[in-house]
Amino acid sequence: MDTLCFAVPQKIVIDTGPLFDLLLLNYAEASGHPAAFSKELRYCDEKRKQAILKGFFSQVRCLLTTPGVLAEVHARINHPHHIQKLTRYQIETFWAETERYLRLRGLDERLVRFLDMDLPIVRRLGPIDVSLWELAKREKASILTADDDLYSECTKGVVSVLHVEDLWKG
Repeated sequence: MDTLCFAVPQKIVIDTGPLFDLLLLNYAEASGHPAAFSKELRYCDEKRKQAILKGFFSQVRCLLTTPGVLAEVHARINHPHHIQKLTRYQIETFWAETERYLRLRGLDERLVRFLDMDLPIVRRLGPIDVSLWELAKREKASILTADDDLYSECTKGVVSVLHVEDLWKG
């Protein structure tokens, strides 16, 4: 297995893209069909990347996100333009496995109130990304994202950030 050449942050605020891939990969493996959704994985579409993603998250001690991210995961799993059409049973078992996995991983979902957000940044990034930015600031955590605009905002020095592509490089 590939190893990372950087220290894994102990607290990660996870964005929709990497979380979706992690949950779909977990669901595929738990259902006994690890290759079933490989075409749906946007960022870890190779076995090497899948192993790196799982290894990365196995080292994270505190996994955080916001309700908006989980709503975006819901939109992706339920809409055929994001993923192959799933049966009602597959959707139900996806969410059951997701709940089991996130409980096991100790996911902590935190609300960031819209009225407490930095409005100029909301105009640039939107409320979901700003909720992640605000949560990472509040918790002194790093963000894992695939969103180039959020990544760019974070690199201005206020919030620590990793782009999902950084995982494959290191």
